[in-house]
Amino acid sequence: MKPGRLLLLAVPPTALTAAAVLLGAGSTGLHVVLTIDAAYIVLVALAHLRQAWPPSDEKLGAEARAGRAAASVSALERVDSALLFSKTSALDFERHLRPLLFAVALSRLKRRGIDAVRQPEQADRLLGSRAWKRITPPRERPDRDTPGVSIEEIEEIVSKLEEV
Repeated sequence: MKPGRLLLLAVPPTALTAAAVLLGAGSTGLHVVLTIDAAYIVLVALAHLRQAWPPSDEKLGAEARAGRAAASVSALERVDSALLFSKTSALDFERHLRPLLFAVALSRLKRRGIDAVRQPEQADRLLGSRAWKRITPPRERPDRDTPGVSIEEIEEIVSKLEEV
């Protein structure tokens, strides 16, 4: 959290305490105000701790875990569908699987300190020309009748990505 934001969070309890003192609240009134201030500070601290360290999967409820599992299954189904259609049509490969493979390549290369957009020759060297050319955006869009990519070629690209 930025220091300025933390300072702003201290304003309400400070203002409340100052008002109580200036208005001449007795010791009981001041005690109540200080208790409210302390509770406010504890609640703000807990909120920021929760934001900094969200609960782990073990602490999430069954419903939240089921939601995450469903999202994972959904993502897996999308990849499975992209694989299936990419075999059939080059256009489907271009629309669905190629962008996914390209994003994976960018991420894996970035871990090695390579900016594939600025250093395409290094990406080409690491992934191999065939794989790199296949996953980079094409110059022209294929039509639906152009044959798709074979499973063997997709496996080769994935193997190259795993090596990086």
